[in-house]
Amino acid sequence: MRPDKNFSVMLKRIIHQIALKESFLFILCLLSLSVQLHFRTPIGWWILAIPWVGIMLSLLSFMNFLQRILFYVPTKDPLRHDFRRIEFIGTLALYLFIAYGMVLLLNCALDQSTATTYKTVILDMSSTELDVGDFIPVTRVRVQSWDDPAKQETFFSNGREENQMWPQEPVLVKLHEGVLGIPWLSPLERDDETLMKRMLQISPTAAMPWKILTQFYISNKRWPEVVESARQYFKHYPDDIATALTMSGVYLGMNKGREAIEILEPIAQRHESYELHMQLGWILGQEPSENDRKRGLEYVQNARKQNPNDWKGYYTEGFVLMWNGREREALASFERSLSLNPNFPQVQQEVARLRTKLHGT
Repeated sequence: MRPDKNFSVMLKRIIHQIALKESFLFILCLLSLSVQLHFRTPIGWWILAIPWVGIMLSLLSFMNFLQRILFYVPTKDPLRHDFRRIEFIGTLALYLFIAYGMVLLLNCALDQSTATTYKTVILDMSSTELDVGDFIPVTRVRVQSWDDPAKQETFFSNGREENQMWPQEPVLVKLHEGVLGIPWLSPLERDDETLMKRMLQISPTAAMPWKILTQFYISNKRWPEVVESARQYFKHYPDDIATALTMSGVYLGMNKGREAIEILEPIAQRHESYELHMQLGWILGQEPSENDRKRGLEYVQNARKQNPNDWKGYYTEGFVLMWNGREREALASFERSLSLNPNFPQVQQEVARLRTKLHGT
């Protein structure tokens, strides 16, 4: 075999070995970076460390290439010793970066702590690129520190934030404790409370800000504010039955029947709405107070008279009668519902259960 061909084969083998090692480290670094961008910490030092990842990968590739090209250098030669030392330091730095990502994944993925919410403001957002062997476009976000307004916190956007938020916008930061005690951030959320209150200062009767503000309080389970903001909305829009039904449905999903009653009943007293009276009657029928249950039955029966051929009306009436202790009348309502809709299993079960209890059949 010709010498030039031997050299060509050897060079290809060297390049292949270097590429395998570099690819392995590159993939691990990329995975670690993905974890760190997803589970962000308010610690800023690692942001300065990220650019060195790409530099270290490039340096290691170059050092590996040199060591294999300079195969004739004796093993104990100081130059080869220096090469190994540089390679060791570079590899150690990369594995520390990778290990930090794995520790962060464990710290955040297993974290069941309740996040603490802080209000802050985005100071600026700027596009940049991270070099981890390849250039990855990201957006750097700088916000006012939630601990000290005179200080700042810097982290990278998770992708969604840069499309939904802009500089000088008030936002909510949710800080988690972390299983290993490393605090980390959930995705930023727009501070709808602050924004909507600003809008309402300009236009107190605007419908959408009141709706968004109410939804914000529901999402954050701030029930006294939910009722108050909803009350203010219906003070300006007392005939918006559709919104009232939607809001009360949300309250029911959160097991907040009393809040739903406070929203629905003032409107139900002004409007003969079938859906509104049915829903209010259903909610009142489940309240512990006997007077509430009786009022609930009145609303349901009033609604049923408006649409006497709707099987759902008799179905609702059956349950409310049962909650009022009037099981014989409840059976009659369920039987009427079943005659209008014979293929409803739950009504069939209630009819069978009450017939057995009342008549033994």
